[in-house]
Amino acid sequence: MPQEVDVLKISNDDAAFILGKSGRTKEKIARVSGAELDLFEQSLTLEIRGSEAERRRAKKYVECVMAQRVGPVTIDDDSEDDDLTVIQVPTEAVGFVTGSQGNFLRQVEEEWGTLMFFADFRGRGSGREGQTEKLAIFGPRRGRRGAQLKVMAAVETKVPNYFTGDSKPDEDDDQDEWGTKTLVLKPDELSYALGKKGMTRKKLAKSSGCIVEYVGYTVFMSGTREERTRAKEYLDWLFDQLKGPVYVDGWEERDDCTCVDVPQDCVGYVTGARRATLGKIEEEWGTLMFFMSTNMRARDREQQGRRDFDGSEKLAIFGSRRGRRGAELKVMSAVETKRPGYFTREIQKHTSEAEGFASDTFPMDESELSYALGKDGTTRRKLARASGCIMEYVGQVAFICGTMEERVRARTYLKWLLKQRHGSVYVDDLKDRDDVTVVPVPRDAIGYVTGNRGQSLRMVEEESGTFCFVEGGRGESEQLLIFGSVRADREVAERLINNLVNEKMREDNAAAGTTTATTGAAETATTTAAGTTAATATATAATAAARTRATATTAAAPRRATTATATAATAAARTRATATTAAAPRRATATAAATTAATATTAAGTTPAAAGTTPATATTTAAARRLRRPPPLGGARRKSGLPPRRVCLALQYQTQATRVRRCKAQNASGRCFPSPSAHNSFGAGGVLRGRVSRAAAAHDCGS
Repeated sequence: MPQEVDVLKISNDDAAFILGKSGRTKEKIARVSGAELDLFEQSLTLEIRGSEAERRRAKKYVECVMAQRVGPVTIDDDSEDDDLTVIQVPTEAVGFVTGSQGNFLRQVEEEWGTLMFFADFRGRGSGREGQTEKLAIFGPRRGRRGAQLKVMAAVETKVPNYFTGDSKPDEDDDQDEWGTKTLVLKPDELSYALGKKGMTRKKLAKSSGCIVEYVGYTVFMSGTREERTRAKEYLDWLFDQLKGPVYVDGWEERDDCTCVDVPQDCVGYVTGARRATLGKIEEEWGTLMFFMSTNMRARDREQQGRRDFDGSEKLAIFGSRRGRRGAELKVMSAVETKRPGYFTREIQKHTSEAEGFASDTFPMDESELSYALGKDGTTRRKLARASGCIMEYVGQVAFICGTMEERVRARTYLKWLLKQRHGSVYVDDLKDRDDVTVVPVPRDAIGYVTGNRGQSLRMVEEESGTFCFVEGGRGESEQLLIFGSVRADREVAERLINNLVNEKMREDNAAAGTTTATTGAAETATTTAAGTTAATATATAATAAARTRATATTAAAPRRATTATATAATAAARTRATATTAAAPRRATATAAATTAATATTAAGTTPAAAGTTPATATTTAAARRLRRPPPLGGARRKSGLPPRRVCLALQYQTQATRVRRCKAQNASGRCFPSPSAHNSFGAGGVLRGRVSRAAAAHDCGS
């Protein structure tokens, strides 16, 4: 039967507020109301699917969330949904209850599956300051009560005795099937009942199925009459352990107790250092566990006698049936590690035909066990979580516990896993299964999705709680199968797989674009090279023409020089004739002038060549000077590869040796008198003898 749909038109700002960070607000509204919500951002519409009551609740919650964005929220106390609990919070504790950026309220909502926010209601309450604010809690009855007690505990921490000031020492709503029982504890009892980080309180609540919360020194136990009774018994046994060993009379007739015989030499191994191992098992399976003193029965304690010890201790496990069985198998696995064959010596393969809760056994060899276990038990945990079944390996035997459907699913997953060691796995009844989601993956992206040695796929399985593998070999794309008993977990895995495929496609597109750009650059470079070749040929031709012109000019230059020489010779002859008739002083003057002119002409003729060689000569001289200079200290450090201190000493000794050699040469002429200690530090040729300080090599002459 198709579900009815309500469509709400929302604004862009409302859409972002309803969606929340990573879609958490939308998921929270759907979880609390029980309806399905689909938000379409392009059309700005919100579709709500479900029953009439679910759609009505979801619509109310959406309107409250949208009202928070623009101002205070108004609560209608006359609602017929019976899904609201209101608690008065004193104004001085509002910030403490809200937490930084609302973190405390968000944590309470996540733990108890509720929707919480402060409403615009201010009235007079019973608080010390008189003024309170109204905190609205939406959700089912159990979730609302748990969240309410959490807030009460937080307020009691900030304002002592605000809720417990008028409470009586021991109250119980015996007349109601659902009610609350209170018990006032002493300060030393409270710390023991709370435990490290509240672990003892949490295991009491999980094992009894009751809501257990400490508000100040008062214990609030809320639930059915049976749940409240169990919680009170478990709390009494917890306090009895402070006085000595505890024995539970009539544990065989109880429907909430399972006992495991643990060998005496394995008790310490099962318990762990400071009860660490038992504490982990209790936390994982939500149970209460302690060793009962089997050599002290109730009548024996009354008679102050003891019976013979049978060599084992009974470990009592209290809690739900599923939790007790999981904890029992954990203890059996630990004992089997210490004492191989203690529980599995006579166990064979067994498949139960019971429809309800039962156990199957599946023996394996060592290679199958190591493969089915995985690193740190990750493979076993993923099979158990995906199938919704309890799966534990006791020795080399796999214990599979749950309903018929869960056990069949777990056995099938285990067989597929073991087949993967030898090749591909094909699922014949794929279309008939309701626990699988098929995701087609392109062949060129399958390696990216699985990752190196399947690491990427293992991360997807761990995050989503599913069992995934590639069926393969059919068409252009391969089928990646996602198995899991919960549809929401499979949807999470599908989204993660599609994200990996999209990442691979984006990388391929980017690589293709880079290749195209490289090809275009190569073509451009070829065209440029052709143009460069043509330009080079033109430049070569121009250079050849210039050289031809220069050769012609050079050939004509001697003829011009010969003519000029003849003219000069004629002028010189005329000068000599004139000078002959002149006096001797005049001849001397003319000769000096001619010599000066010739010298000037020669100098003028050679000036261009000299000028042309001046830059090269200057460059060579500067380079020689740089070679004679000592290298800079920083450069010496970089080029020598020596530590900075050793380089400094080497340069220092080199400089001192040069000074000593120069001082010895000057001392021969009596111009320098260096200190004897400096000269004695150097041998022949100025070679350094050992290490001396700069002060020891000082010279009186200052050179």
